[in-house]
Amino acid sequence: MRSPRMLCIGLSLVVGGCGQLGSPTYALKPVVGTGPNNYHMVNLGKDGEGEMPFTTASGKLRLRKTGNKILVCCNNDGKFDEISKRGENGQSTAKIPVKLAGKAFEYPLSLLPIEGKPSDEHNQLLYVMGNIHVEAQVGQTVLRLYDTNLNGRFGDPEDMLQIGPAGSVRAVTKYVEMGGRIQEFQVVNDGEAVKLLPYIGPTATLKLNAKEGWNTQVQLNHTEGLYVAFAKSTDALLLPGAYRVANGQAQFGDKKTENGRDQYPIYFYSSGSKEASIQIKEGQNSLAFGPPFRFDFAASRSAADAASVTVTDTFLIGAGGEQYRANNYGSNRGSTLTCFVRSAGKELKVADLSYG
Repeated sequence: MRSPRMLCIGLSLVVGGCGQLGSPTYALKPVVGTGPNNYHMVNLGKDGEGEMPFTTASGKLRLRKTGNKILVCCNNDGKFDEISKRGENGQSTAKIPVKLAGKAFEYPLSLLPIEGKPSDEHNQLLYVMGNIHVEAQVGQTVLRLYDTNLNGRFGDPEDMLQIGPAGSVRAVTKYVEMGGRIQEFQVVNDGEAVKLLPYIGPTATLKLNAKEGWNTQVQLNHTEGLYVAFAKSTDALLLPGAYRVANGQAQFGDKKTENGRDQYPIYFYSSGSKEASIQIKEGQNSLAFGPPFRFDFAASRSAADAASVTVTDTFLIGAGGEQYRANNYGSNRGSTLTCFVRSAGKELKVADLSYG
């Protein structure tokens, strides 16, 4: 009996029929002018020149600032061409000739000089932005790849992937969830297409033990970079293995203000790589996350005055031991959660918690 991976799956959107591994292949097309801006900072030396890695014949892009012009050398022949056009806001645009999926393509870049102090040895920076992505139509779902490291290629481990227009932008991983199934994800032929192979192996589900009335969600990254999962109070599909919580948030209810902002604070959590990993086993799993919260703080005693104690940090501890910062999108202030310590009947302000 043939392996299920070797069976040609007939879909109306398969490009070129069954691929070499018998998997559906979906063509990628470039889309300019939409999606998040990816950027790279280029240091310009005293001569006004700098370079950045890029998928040109030489493997790099050389840039030179001359007056109010940005000159570009694409082929490392030492010749800088005036291919960029300067806009009214001082930002220039350039189209870099590259090959995408083996075909000639002009990769659009925006170039914005940032002047430093005259006393600085390297007093100029060039802010390089790329506003382009490639996408494929997979059934009813649009799959998008973003050139996050801005090197002219799509599908690098540093790049980002979005499944569906409302999906979270996340890292490119070997396995993805689409349509309620885990599939192996491949970018083939230098960005010409993507392949999706049915995953055959053990799976797991994860449900957050969230307190009633709270909207809680968390992103978990596989420690070997194989998978990214987004868990809420409903079951999420995962590969078994070790994970770390990348980030999460908890909000009481979902009421909005008149201007459409969140009425209640949203508590944000960002994980550190030093934290213990979470083991997800095959089958059903649950994770304590979010409220109830516990207020805690860090303090140090003054070396000059033994009776003086300085509070150096304040934070909230969630049910899983995670630490939070808070931000209220409905507030006019960036810091919205103010914590106090009561001493001798008086409230002493300690600190504001803010997102970041």
